[in-house]
Amino acid sequence: MKRPFGKLLLAALLGIAASSTALASTDAALAELRQLLGSNQIEAAVKAGEKAVESYPDDARLWVWLGRAYGRRALEANLLARAGWAGKTRDAWEKAVELDPNNLDARFDLIQYYLQAPAMLGGGVDKAKAQAEAITQMNAAHGKIALGSIAMTQKDKAGAEAAWREAIGLAPTDPRARNAWSSFLSREERWDELLAFWNEQAAAYPDESIVQFQLGRASAVSGRNLEQGLAAFDRFLTMPKPAEDLLVNGAAEWRRGQVLEKLGRTDDALAAYQAAVDANSMLPDAKKDLERLSSAR
Repeated sequence: MKRPFGKLLLAALLGIAASSTALASTDAALAELRQLLGSNQIEAAVKAGEKAVESYPDDARLWVWLGRAYGRRALEANLLARAGWAGKTRDAWEKAVELDPNNLDARFDLIQYYLQAPAMLGGGVDKAKAQAEAITQMNAAHGKIALGSIAMTQKDKAGAEAAWREAIGLAPTDPRARNAWSSFLSREERWDELLAFWNEQAAAYPDESIVQFQLGRASAVSGRNLEQGLAAFDRFLTMPKPAEDLLVNGAAEWRRGQVLEKLGRTDDALAAYQAAVDANSMLPDAKKDLERLSSAR
């Protein structure tokens, strides 16, 4: 017997409502997991992540972040326990890729795992290259980023630079491409190029908060253009940002403190270091700078 149209519509609406509720619940679980990791509550993050994937086993994002919680736990574990946590890390990220082959976070995390872990723990350059190939099929620029990471691990600096230069050429506004190129220039202490790059980005995209952050960071790590860097940080900290980016505020306060210290503004630098520690306890270097500068007074 056919169901009346009104009942069919009601059932459809209830189904939509149920799906929305489930999405909201998975988003809430993800936000909690990210917040716990951001505040360095590793044990709590592991428990929250395991509970989340038990409730929502088909959400690849949750598996990615559970893997990151496991990875942080592995770093804290003793040598006997570390292998077990490392295996959990790998399994979580492989599960994420299985659930969502287009999840780039999972594939990039796996590349780093395969490059760093010994073969007995499932590592291997060939596995990393397979992930890079899969990424290339989805996005050429991201594939270049992945290949650059592999080249750098194999001490092929020229190959890494070429790959990352191609990536930024293919996708000049892509966050991964920007970060890969910027990190390379920072590691090589090519300060003129680093500052020029972020000045060009700031001129083209003045309202992007992360560009202001990176412009300030370039000043902090290079020790150049300090007043410009301070202005960039001050602007960044007042700009609206997505909730998931709020933890960057702590890093901005820390780097801002370094700029202020270089400018000789000790009291302001101390206040910035304290704000960094208060905003994000995952910044041990900010705490070190705070203690160092406090004891030097």
